[in-house]
Amino acid sequence: MVFGFLSKLFFRNSKSNQKKKKKHLKVFAVPIDEVLARETETGKIPRIIQECIDVLENNTSEEGLFRVPGSELQIQEIIQKVDSGKPVNLRAISVNTVGSLLKRYFRDLPEPLLTYEQYPNWLRLTTLKNQTERRNELIRLFKLLPEQHQDLFISLLSLLTKISTEPRYIALLIF
Repeated sequence: MVFGFLSKLFFRNSKSNQKKKKKHLKVFAVPIDEVLARETETGKIPRIIQECIDVLENNTSEEGLFRVPGSELQIQEIIQKVDSGKPVNLRAISVNTVGSLLKRYFRDLPEPLLTYEQYPNWLRLTTLKNQTERRNELIRLFKLLPEQHQDLFISLLSLLTKISTEPRYIALLIF
């Protein structure tokens, strides 16, 4: 009887600790700073996002990286693995699925990359006619972003720059 009580107590605690651990491992739909606080060895952006960027940077000539949707089933499987701490090999899946995964990460952030607080100012930025004024306001707004958001924004812009400077796309712009 005592053993039964102790085993129930032990297993109950074990299950609740597992639930806490699973919640703790989540990457998707979790604030950037929380993810980075756990991923001390990864650097300035979440590991899975760096892996997505690496795959996409190596496939910039691929057509429709972000336009052609990836497999929703694969995206769900990857999110589930990442959120439970299991390794994922993004190089083994379609680049379109990797692009869709990256878009999903940004879409599911609880606080947008450019933050709710500054949203009206980012919108106002689009109405500024003077180029110098617009550039100065852009720099000012960027500096107001949390540091983790700045780092992720720079990484995203770097990827988009590499994609847009792909010779095939430049040829499309010239003709």
